[in-house]
Formats: sequence, C-alpha cells, structure tokens
Amino acid sequence: MAGARCIIHSDKEECIGSKAIHLGKVTNNTTEILSLIEGLNMCKELGITKLEIEGDSAIIINAIRKKETPNWKLNGMLEKALEILDNFEDYTVNHIYKEANRAADELANLGVDGINKKIINITEYKDKR
Repeated sequence: MAGARCIIHSDKEECIGSKAIHLGKVTNNTTEILSLIEGLNMCKELGITKLEIEGDSAIIINAIRKKETPNWKLNGMLEKALEILDNFEDYTVNHIYKEANRAADELANLGVDGINKKIINITEYKDKR
C-alpha cells in the first residue's frame, strides 16, 4: 500500500498546506510523481507563481530536470507534471535526503493507513503575501 504526500511552505518556511492521499498498490516511483502532481496542483490553487521543489526521489527529480524518465510507465504522469509546471513563472528542482523529508514521510504513512487529509489555509497565506 502507498500514500501520496506533499507539503507547501512559504518563502519564510511557514507551512501553508499539506496533503495525504491513500493510493493503494502502486510503485514507489508512481507514489513520488503523484505526490509531486498533488503538490503542484495545491500551489496553483494557492496562486503561487514561483516554486522551489524538493524531493527525496532521485529518479523523479532527475526526470523533471531532464524532462524524461527511464521508466516508460511514468511517462504519462511526468508529462502531466511538466504540463502543470509550465503554468509557473519559475521553478527550481532540488534533491534532498530522506532524513530531511520526515514530515512528508509521516503524511505518506497517513495515506498508507487509508487516511485522506488536506490541510490548507489559503486566506491566511494570501493575506501575508
């Protein structure tokens, strides 16, 4: 079983949104790219125009950078992620180690347990911009 997860931070490192989703039986790479897509959609919903994307999956981070994936099964999902990224003014993509991504892993565990949860405070974020 797998769970997608994403956390959105402001440029001041304040958590402005997070999401956990139960995915069922999918591969770890599918989980990672679906988590990215969920996070990108939340950023669009928040009206964010510039992103710093961090992830602990080197395969997915490199796929975004190169705009290609070594796994043909991920191609459609990668295309969707890149399509969404085209809507942002600017973005960077950085690999981080799993130890630096513990909060996202905890959200993933909620998703694995079948808990779908979205926490977002758009009004508070938009008032601070």
